[in-house]
Amino acid sequence: MRLLLLVLLLLPAPSLAGAWLREKGTHFASATLRFLEDRGDGRQGMEFAYYHTYGLTRYLTLGLDTGASASGLDKAMAFVQFPVFPNKGRFRFSAILGIGTVSRAFALRPSLAIGTSYQIGQRHGWFEVVPALEYDFSRLRVDAKFDVTLGLNTSSRTKVYGQFFSSTSATGKIHTRVAGSFVYRLNDRLLLDVGLSRGMVTQHDTRIKLGLWTEF
Repeated sequence: MRLLLLVLLLLPAPSLAGAWLREKGTHFASATLRFLEDRGDGRQGMEFAYYHTYGLTRYLTLGLDTGASASGLDKAMAFVQFPVFPNKGRFRFSAILGIGTVSRAFALRPSLAIGTSYQIGQRHGWFEVVPALEYDFSRLRVDAKFDVTLGLNTSSRTKVYGQFFSSTSATGKIHTRVAGSFVYRLNDRLLLDVGLSRGMVTQHDTRIKLGLWTEF
């Protein structure tokens, strides 16, 4: 159990699969509400996201990444994750292949997650980079995505992490967003994730995040 809790503490935020695979036979799940700022385009209110991974084998993790707004299901992507390079030393390399729907269109999302851990005094942290491509077969379009996460376990019950997201769109514009989060362990299996994000390019909206993580 202590080993599983340590693995959970080192996991990045569950927006995408991370470089660290799940231990065989274990699950990780998160449910997140995002409260959106009214930007005058009808996208106000809340968005809900659910993320789940399962360690099928030592070298294969299965997952589900979904998101919904008031207008309906915006994303439903199933994925498989596996190591692509010998994970020796400090760095971890994982390939992630997702397939499903994004904005109600059939899509394929291959990505590569590169992660490493670090230590500041007695505190442990993690750094991760995840470049990805998203193929929209309905619109014959390819979007590029790039996510960066930097986190630190600040105590036995708390952690903080920051993220940078960047993606292209059909119009050729680049969307970027920065986010910061605080995580508090409620008990052995449940963690509370509270965060704030801000759009930096194209969109300049603010979003508040409230989520729960668990493993079993």
